[in-house]
Amino acid sequence: MNEAILRAAIDRQLPLTLAILFIAAFFINQYFSNKALVISKRKRLFAEVNHRSSHDTAIPSFGGISIFVVLLSAILFVLGLGYSFSLSFVLLALFFLFLSGLKDDLVGTAPRTKLLVQIATALLIAFNYEFQFTHLGGFLGIESVPYFVSLFLSVGFIVFVVNAYNLIDGIDGLAATTALIALSIFATLFYVNHNLPLLFISTALLGALLNFMFFNLGPEKKKMFMGDTGSLVVGYTLAILSLAVVAQQPLAPAIDFIPQNAPIFILSILIIPILDTLRIIIIRLSNGQKPWVADRNHMHHVLLDSGLTHRQATATLGMLQILAILGCLLVNGLGTIAQHFYLVCLYLTYTVLFMNLGARKAPKQKGFERFARVLRTLLP
Repeated sequence: MNEAILRAAIDRQLPLTLAILFIAAFFINQYFSNKALVISKRKRLFAEVNHRSSHDTAIPSFGGISIFVVLLSAILFVLGLGYSFSLSFVLLALFFLFLSGLKDDLVGTAPRTKLLVQIATALLIAFNYEFQFTHLGGFLGIESVPYFVSLFLSVGFIVFVVNAYNLIDGIDGLAATTALIALSIFATLFYVNHNLPLLFISTALLGALLNFMFFNLGPEKKKMFMGDTGSLVVGYTLAILSLAVVAQQPLAPAIDFIPQNAPIFILSILIIPILDTLRIIIIRLSNGQKPWVADRNHMHHVLLDSGLTHRQATATLGMLQILAILGCLLVNGLGTIAQHFYLVCLYLTYTVLFMNLGARKAPKQKGFERFARVLRTLLP
């Protein structure tokens, strides 16, 4: 009875609740980030500097610890109010991913072991219809899908997004910026659909990541990386929120902002990690390398090698992500064919752009050098 009264009070004062949750997440992250930073420096726990590093100094990589604490608190808050039992499985999955990431940040983990943990945590939640591709909403002409196909797609999507998000965590601010943009859209959708449990989680993670940016983009004495501890946890959260958006898509949306085709909307929101991972896989396979062998062919590396700073490269990729989302919203009511055409053009355009930027020895590179100079002029 008390839970019902509290939920009703929260529902009446939803904007105030969201503001309090956001501020609380911000300062909880601040507190635990400071603790993690002090311990990391005392114990000399720094990210290894190698040929792929975009930094030449040792930096602590445990910013994900505070992010996990915020997510843990937010999910326990939702569960305590009796909103969603299924989130208990999300909490369990995040706990295993957190331990896997922490071990990797401390002593390293074999790629096969990390993959097995990711598959196991994906299976933990994929059996729940709330986080499953129960339908594709007309994507590629497909509506409903058989249960086992749905399960396979859901697990594959979660594992792919977790790894894709982990791969873009290579320069200052990029992982947090792409997540902040995506979470802002998710939070708006959940607010419109009155999905309070996922709205609370999105809002809390927004507050935590905004605070993390002050450490990630701060001076060297305060600087801290997210590390696998954070990237795995945040990537997993983005994946399940994406699945929730698709699973809850109405077959005939009445509000223009609600995506007419949720899978296309998700592919636009997560274009930076998804496209970057697809590029990397193709490039490495074409060079006769294994897909998991690290190199400097990521989109952020291409921008750095074009002469941009970390902040300029992050801002560029963030703007490309925002443009992709705005374009998807513009074609939202134009029908399935227009939406599919837009998605193909979007991915092809961005692919060609980075292919040309990456071809530094090509004879026509001068035009793209001018493009890089313009970016350096416009961005701080």
